[in-house]
Amino acid sequence: MEPKRFAQKLIKESNARDRRRLLSANRKLADISLAESLTEICFDVWASDPAVARRASSALTQLAAFNPDPIIAAHAKWVQGIALITRGRLSDAADRLTAAAHDFSSLGLELLAARTMVARLLAVAMLGDYAEAASVGNEALEIFQRHSDDLAA
Repeated sequence: MEPKRFAQKLIKESNARDRRRLLSANRKLADISLAESLTEICFDVWASDPAVARRASSALTQLAAFNPDPIIAAHAKWVQGIALITRGRLSDAADRLTAAAHDFSSLGLELLAARTMVARLLAVAMLGDYAEAASVGNEALEIFQRHSDDLAA
């Protein structure tokens, strides 16, 4: 089964116990590709279907508990931050996104850190901290330009 399809199955499970059971039955699929698929799904729907984004966050949090890979844990923090934005918990979201960006940076995944910073920029701007939002945005922009990621920049 492809990671995106398995991610959709995890999201559709109604509770943590069923997600754990599904992960246990499909251990080989509980990897970074699944984390990336859950992250992608969250981003695709967070504004149009926040409930699905929150279920993606729950699934990714469980994946991180199931597979302690630090990249998966960083993805989980990132998506938890997005889920917190959908609940209006902007300060908590900014904190969680800061932690995710730090984790990605410490793993040498600078572009993922920058993408996380973009989500943090949204949270701090919605809190009215425009100076911090500009600072975070400029830092992310610098990383995108350094990596010639013109689309993100």
